Amino acid sequence: MLLLPHTLVGLAAASVVKNPFLVAILSFALHFFMDKVPHWDFYSNTKNDDGSRTTGWRIFAFIVDFGIALCVGLFFVFNSLWYLGDSFLAINFLIGAVFSNLPDALEAPYVFHMNIYKKSKFLQKFTDFQRFCQTQAPLPWGILTQVVVSLVCVFLLIR
Repeated sequence: MLLLPHTLVGLAAASVVKNPFLVAILSFALHFFMDKVPHWDFYSNTKNDDGSRTTGWRIFAFIVDFGIALCVGLFFVFNSLWYLGDSFLAINFLIGAVFSNLPDALEAPYVFHMNIYKKSKFLQKFTDFQRFCQTQAPLPWGILTQVVVSLVCVFLLIR
């Protein structure tokens, strides 16, 4: 799944759950649940061994997705700080946004062929689990599911 829907899920969880510790756990767990929803992402139907994940348009698209997700997350954090004056909600939003994307960040050493991946049994097992949770769908259906998830989350956030 793209990073933006994961971020929106974490933000929605943070808007509903008031305990930051539970927000962290829920956002992290929801990442895997959301990856089970059939979806398309930049790495759908690719193999890590051929280098296609880190070259060409995919890396550029990933950077754009990361930038948009970061901006959306920071918007909700700063909006709750400056407009709403609720620092507790801002912390919850920050925790939700970070922990909902943490599983993909932990998979980065695998995708980018970093040496730490080869040295860490934890990262190898985690990446195997992360890949197990992925349910790919072809275009356009794989994007449609993410749009629906994102719209539900936006509805929860603006209510």
